[in-house]
Amino acid sequence: MVRVAPSILWSILIFFAIGAIDAHTAESPASPASGSDAIALLNSPHADNTPIVVHLGLYVTDLSVVDEADESFEMRGYFFARWHDDRLRSGNTAASNRMRTLNESQIWSPLLQIVNLGQSKSYQVEMYCDNDGTVYWSEHLNAQMGNEYSLRGFPFDEQKLRITIQPFIKPATSGNMPIMFAPEDFATGVTNETYVGLSAWEIKRVLYHTDIVTLPGLNLTIPEATFLIVVKRRNAFYLWKVFFPLLLMVLVSWTVFWVTTEEFDWQMKIPIATMLSMIAFEFAIVRDLPRVGYITFVDATILTSFTFVFLTIIELIAVHVLIREKMEAAGEKIHKASRWAFPATYFVTLIILVLIFFRTGS
Repeated sequence: MVRVAPSILWSILIFFAIGAIDAHTAESPASPASGSDAIALLNSPHADNTPIVVHLGLYVTDLSVVDEADESFEMRGYFFARWHDDRLRSGNTAASNRMRTLNESQIWSPLLQIVNLGQSKSYQVEMYCDNDGTVYWSEHLNAQMGNEYSLRGFPFDEQKLRITIQPFIKPATSGNMPIMFAPEDFATGVTNETYVGLSAWEIKRVLYHTDIVTLPGLNLTIPEATFLIVVKRRNAFYLWKVFFPLLLMVLVSWTVFWVTTEEFDWQMKIPIATMLSMIAFEFAIVRDLPRVGYITFVDATILTSFTFVFLTIIELIAVHVLIREKMEAAGEKIHKASRWAFPATYFVTLIILVLIFFRTGS
């Protein structure tokens, strides 16, 4: 066994200790100064209180719930922020390409709040900076947020899921806006759709805009940033499970126009049975329809179909009365005209509904 002299052993230990200290200094952030310097780091980076420009970004990794009835949605993703603080500049040229981890409780940060946040779970939060004083903040979270839906065009609608961000409100500094929002384009978007989204929705894009808003009641003017996750409903389910069966039931009710006017009993059985089937059908699909206080496109279509089946019954009664009153020619003429008048009027009505519900700017 090789024996090492104690003096050499101590020299080796001291060498490694000095190297470890140098590495720690290069990779770790400079600890905030104590006393007044540490307190100063918690104040605004701008001594003249001019707003600090904060760049924001949102990257969506999963959209798990879109609930129109509860007026909410749930998403998982990353929020990003970036701003500049000259006080965090580093003169360490040896670590020019290294990021330094920061302690959020020891330096100034914009204190961002999601206004429409319901519940959230944060998985990880990080803050770090480079040598020129640019600070980067990121948070990975799962959040449920409230949202207002416009469902007039349901189920052929497109929705904007809103995420509104404001700074923490401080009435004592109502005259100053501590920050101004700016876009962070490189960190805004959505992951591959193979892993994100719902079977009922297709994510189109993520929009971002900023504004200056006045808070009613507080007389405060603050900056506001809004992300809009634009989603389009996949409507194949409603086409094949609602509209197509509904159309077939209406067409079945019109077969009475090819039944002779003498068969009044048989004529009445068909539209009445159709009406009862449509009522049962509506009870079956109502759980898949939005519960809103206004008429949607699917509501208008269902009501129109009910109305035309009802008018078919009225036509049969009117023709039967004419025949009973010895006005067979008039009754037969109305009955034959109904063969094309009812379908033509029905489809023209549907076209009018499309124009009403899907006109530009509606």
